[in-house]
Amino acid sequence: MKGIELPINVIIIVVLALIVLLAIVALFFGIWPSGRDTVSIEAAKSNACQILIGMGCEGSTESIPTTGFDVGSDDDTPGGTDNNNLQGLCETYYGIEDGEEEDCKRIVCRCEPLV
Repeated sequence: MKGIELPINVIIIVVLALIVLLAIVALFFGIWPSGRDTVSIEAAKSNACQILIGMGCEGSTESIPTTGFDVGSDDDTPGGTDNNNLQGLCETYYGIEDGEEEDCKRIVCRCEPLV
């Protein structure tokens, strides 16, 4: 009686199926990074820009908080700088120069200046 022989194609398909299965399990258990920071940045930008647009694009970008998102490099000590606002987000993640509020409004939130 001969042993059971599997064609090479079946072995390759089984190996590929196992690799795909392991990749799916790795995604569900968080072994691979999910890009949560990017989503958080976009969500914080979207929320802050909605507030700004709701104010007719006339508000100060420093007065609009990035609720639930830590812009980073902030110093919550007394007398320190807390940049968890739209202006800090613009400067830290979108390359807007320090204090360029109108650029932040125009480039990041797409607010056009009134003529």
